[in-house]
Amino acid sequence: SRVNIGNSRGSQTQSRVVNTPMHKGDCPARINKSNWLGGYRYQDYFDVTVTDCPAPPPVPEPAPEPEPAPVPATVPKGPLTACYGEDAKAPFGYVHKAENLDFGIDRSGEAAIGFTSGYEKYQALSCDAPPVHKFEDCEWCKTHSCDASCPQVMPAKCADPASFGVCEPTVKGICDTLQQSHDGCTSGSKAVVEKSKEYLSVDVQNAPCAAPIMEDTLASLKKYKLAYNDWAMAFNNASQVCKVGANIREYNGISFMSMHKSLEDVERVAQDACAEDDFDAEAARPKAELGASVRNADVCSRLKDLTASMIADADTSSAQIQCFAANCVALKAAEQVKLDALVAAHAEYEAKYLAYSAAITAYNQKVSDKNTLKAAVMESYEIFNPIKTTTVAKFDKDNVVYQKFESGAAKGNCGLSDCEMESVCGYAVAADADYYVEEKGGKCVQKHKDLVEHCHK
Repeated sequence: SRVNIGNSRGSQTQSRVVNTPMHKGDCPARINKSNWLGGYRYQDYFDVTVTDCPAPPPVPEPAPEPEPAPVPATVPKGPLTACYGEDAKAPFGYVHKAENLDFGIDRSGEAAIGFTSGYEKYQALSCDAPPVHKFEDCEWCKTHSCDASCPQVMPAKCADPASFGVCEPTVKGICDTLQQSHDGCTSGSKAVVEKSKEYLSVDVQNAPCAAPIMEDTLASLKKYKLAYNDWAMAFNNASQVCKVGANIREYNGISFMSMHKSLEDVERVAQDACAEDDFDAEAARPKAELGASVRNADVCSRLKDLTASMIADADTSSAQIQCFAANCVALKAAEQVKLDALVAAHAEYEAKYLAYSAAITAYNQKVSDKNTLKAAVMESYEIFNPIKTTTVAKFDKDNVVYQKFESGAAKGNCGLSDCEMESVCGYAVAADADYYVEEKGGKCVQKHKDLVEHCHK
């Protein structure tokens, strides 16, 4: 390996870092005249240190593409700028009238220009949040029972208690109690079911705020907005051009009144001095030399033209004023066209807005009605649920007793214990005292009736 250190250029030390393929030990740790490559006998010496090769330098990122230089926007030559130049003039065929510069347009009574209020009316429309379509799906049913069914099923044999023989009266009484429990639950259930049907009959699933009528109304509103912007631009253009032209006319009439007379005098003098019959070219030559190519006759012609031009520019019906007046007439006509388009767009939007607003009003009323019915269903459930709990419990208890008779398990006292029979008979005796007892000698005397007869009369 070869390492060139180079000249120290007057310094006592010099160092060099080189990148070359080599390993530790390829070069002695110290280089001096004893091992200098080439046999040189300089007194200098150097220490050699071998390290790992440094990482390659990062690849530079490509320079960003230069952004294109902005191109200035081209501004079309409008009526104002067109009438400010020296070559300003009215279009061919224009007949000037002083009233052509009168703007005099008042649109304050036109309903169509009130776009802002029309937009705010649209923004104010909103559909109320509807309740769920089925009452059973509402949040209230997650914490309350919304089961309107009655599980009680009347035993078929209750329709013919005589088939129970001697136990007919007892079974008939039990069946009557079962029927009362059944009817009590069923009556409450019918009330809940009727309220639920009323609730379900009100359909608020298709809100107009998410229906085609909303999109149609919004599209009409956007069309109205575009027509409004076009009209406003046309109105402002007409107003500006007409008023600027009128101001220039007024300024000319006031400021150039005296100058106009002086210019007319100058014009007459120029015409007299330059008359062809007695024109003296040498006398009319100006003091300053005009050049060999300029004749005195040309001076007169130019003088007359310049004087006529100055008089025309200072006139209240100058070419510039006529330019403004012609543009004023054209822009007022354009404003009327844009106004007609605005009125048509406004009428279309108003019709669609009224239909959309009516649909939202009807929908929100349905939402209100459905919420009212929702409250009625909840109230009916709050009345029904306790009745259902009570009647079902009573029915189930009485049905256990009934099933003893239907299965034939009830014997003897019609399925009652002696204690129950005594209680039942006591109630029967009290209910029909004349049958069981009689009055004799101012005392209540029991009639001689068998116990079974007492209990099964």
